[in-house]
Amino acid sequence: MKKSVILAFIFMLMFGCGGSAEKATTIQKPAATAEFITEGVPQEVIQKGNEAANKLQTALKTQLVAAIQENGLKGALDFCSENAQKLTNEVNLSYQGTVSIKRTTLRFRNEQNKPDKFEESALQRIQKSMADGGTPPDSLVQKITQNGNVKYRYYKPLLVGVSCLGCHGDEKKMKPEVLENIRRTYPNGTATGYKKGDLRGVVRVEMQTTTSTSDI
Repeated sequence: MKKSVILAFIFMLMFGCGGSAEKATTIQKPAATAEFITEGVPQEVIQKGNEAANKLQTALKTQLVAAIQENGLKGALDFCSENAQKLTNEVNLSYQGTVSIKRTTLRFRNEQNKPDKFEESALQRIQKSMADGGTPPDSLVQKITQNGNVKYRYYKPLLVGVSCLGCHGDEKKMKPEVLENIRRTYPNGTATGYKKGDLRGVVRVEMQTTTSTSDI
């Protein structure tokens, strides 16, 4: 009896305390891998990705236009800094976890829009396709695999329009009060200096699919 109590106490020390006799082994998950695919893309990915991206773009555009009409470029800046991410989250919630939507760019103002390494590769791929006057793809699809699990990312490019230049264009052509507001709100931001037609970023829609590979 005494021996079993001593053994139990030793096991408690080993697994329940920081000063254990042996360190627990940490099992590392295999690194995720990603590839861009153009063939064998599940139709569900195209349909749901395009639908979700358009839904977010429409919601953002509607409220941004309203903010500009009410308060000019100041209204646009206030909307982008205070409500754009909230609206993105609301659209995310409307899909009840079936997709994950994000706006991302190589030149971000909000840290929440910072790209991860796979998003960065998509942005660079689109940018490369636009080099020397080329046109961007309508969309990109990326297949990500980790530990046997597969998910897809649908990317829809966002291009700079004329109306974007008031807050994202040449700083020398901006209204002084607008530029001052931008620098105050985003002291580390790099999202100026764009020209009409430049790649501003992407809407990224991530999902798993119910379609088996045998159905593709």
